[in-house]
Amino acid sequence: MAAFLNEKGIAAIGLKYTLDKSEHKQQGAMPPMVDVTGFERFQHANANPMPSAESTEICMRAAADAKNAIRIVREKAAEWNINTSKVGYLGFSAGGGVAIAATTTAAEGEMPDFLATAYGPSLIDVTVPAAAPPLLIMTRAEHPNVAAGCLQLFLEWKRAGKNAEMHYYGDGTGPFSLMEKTGTTTTENWSTDFISWLTSRW
Repeated sequence: MAAFLNEKGIAAIGLKYTLDKSEHKQQGAMPPMVDVTGFERFQHANANPMPSAESTEICMRAAADAKNAIRIVREKAAEWNINTSKVGYLGFSAGGGVAIAATTTAAEGEMPDFLATAYGPSLIDVTVPAAAPPLLIMTRAEHPNVAAGCLQLFLEWKRAGKNAEMHYYGDGTGPFSLMEKTGTTTTENWSTDFISWLTSRW
């Protein structure tokens, strides 16, 4: 993905965020998955299938890494030839959840200029900040929990009066990758859609 963005003149910096390495065991059975029509089940856009104080703490540790990364990039912007007003997140799957958590809990100097999540809903309760950036959501409509959670996230952003765009692709259920353009699916255009959304902002 970094190479693809570099070809478009966009710098990409990968984040290795904190993972849970504890020995705790999941308590109870995984609840039934929710399809996109059940989006209202995810209050405050929290699509974590088993929300708990522990899972929230894990997500927030990763989000702290993401917020620190934003600060570092802006501090090094002149050295790295990066525009400080064009620094944001593109998160995939759980990485999307990390980016959402980092954005919704950002302090001064930590707020991204854009937030894009591919195949990744929020894993914590969402309170949209007053300075929330434009949001792009890309996912496949048939993926349980993810599609429903992302739809509720879109609605939270819009209820707060913030800019949000959503691309729900109807073909397939798997995660995104850089896909060959065959003309046989719309999903293969997700990377082009992302570039179009991003470049249209500046």
